[in-house]
Amino acid sequence: MYRFVILILCFCLEAVVTKKNKSLYCGVCKAVVDEVEYSISQVDPNKKIQLGSYRIDPNGKTRTVQKSFARSETHISELLESVCKEVTDNYVVAKDAKTGKKKLNRMVTRDGKMSGDVDFSALMEDAQKSPEIPPDSKSNKVKFACESFVEDYEDELMQHFKSEDETVESLCLEATDYCEEDDFQPKDEL
Repeated sequence: MYRFVILILCFCLEAVVTKKNKSLYCGVCKAVVDEVEYSISQVDPNKKIQLGSYRIDPNGKTRTVQKSFARSETHISELLESVCKEVTDNYVVAKDAKTGKKKLNRMVTRDGKMSGDVDFSALMEDAQKSPEIPPDSKSNKVKFACESFVEDYEDELMQHFKSEDETVESLCLEATDYCEEDDFQPKDEL
């Protein structure tokens, strides 16, 4: 009987895991990495944080080390706490014109211009086709996906952002298994 209950729980857990929309979570992963890397790049490289023990040794000295604040665990955890608000406010789920797949795209570029990656007229048509769906339901999906992604992969995200050598592909493709190789193909130049 006990084994039967465990077997049922395993099947339920598998069903929950497979229900995650991989393209949404892939977009969330790439958006989180982009937002946090951008925030890290905005920190003054000369800003330091002291790490170590503040205890005084027998010689009267403390064992502290100065490290760059930008990639410190303190700063990264602060960024991870607020990144989902940035993703929810600045990204939208839109259908890719070439592939037809739904993707998470940034609405406004960092310099304040409207993004060319988002077809805003198609978004308006979608809203008019289904007026019974509230406009914030899609952003709630993005918010939930972001929060659950950050919670599920907090340790991996922390390790990723501590290192300057890690790439978005190494996290989103290999560590999380949400993205596929073709999600990282370069855009065609016009």
